[in-house]
Amino acid sequence: MLCWLHTHVSYPRGVMLCCWRCTQRSACCLTRSGGLLSVRGHGQVSRSYSQPRHDWERLEKENILTVPNLLSVARIALSPVTGYLVVEGNYSWAISLFAIVGVTDILDGYIARKFKGQSSNLGSVLDPLADKVFMSVVCVSMTYAGLLPVPLVVLVLGRDVLLIGASFYLRYTTLPPPRTWRRYWDIQRSTVQVTPNTLGKVTTGLQLMSVGAPLLSAMCQATTTPLLQTLWVLTGVATISSGVNYLFRMKGFKILNKPP
Repeated sequence: MLCWLHTHVSYPRGVMLCCWRCTQRSACCLTRSGGLLSVRGHGQVSRSYSQPRHDWERLEKENILTVPNLLSVARIALSPVTGYLVVEGNYSWAISLFAIVGVTDILDGYIARKFKGQSSNLGSVLDPLADKVFMSVVCVSMTYAGLLPVPLVVLVLGRDVLLIGASFYLRYTTLPPPRTWRRYWDIQRSTVQVTPNTLGKVTTGLQLMSVGAPLLSAMCQATTTPLLQTLWVLTGVATISSGVNYLFRMKGFKILNKPP
């Protein structure tokens, strides 16, 4: 019969220990090498227990200094500037920056798909994060300026906060043990990849139109039209639907750090 120590205690990889009952070093020992735990004891045949390998070192480091990632960071940096211009009523410059942000959003996806070495798992998270930061800042600024209805902004902000929170939570839960702050913020090793679906892309497009149209109207000193109000309603419905799709059905998140 195996000793209590060897049936209840686990040991680190590569360590061989013997219990107090052993009269010889090879009589009762436990070794762990690679992903296999072996127990040999008092006249019994050796038995092996498979243990999953779930190591931090198994996650490959990736190049994060790519053009798409730099464009995403630029969009985040332009967010407070655009918001300030909206609050100050400088709609022409705000529209100009809005257009620049839209072009960079198209460019970073194109470059990541078409050019070798420009795609990264960090970029799959950073790209939608930049969109959400920009939309949140601009929406709050436009609400302050009286250009957007409050209920629509609450829906957009609520969805974005929940999605960002879900991303941080998944990052934590998919880290191999031990989970440390240093590992958590090591952005060169990704454990989660964001894969936008069709509904998410449609929602982003509607949100951009819902923000861009009022800015153009304000620049042209035009009044709110029923067409614009219909666009806001469609955007609200799409925002709720995509939020449910992401959060409850987990459509759009791919776990990279699965046990082999």
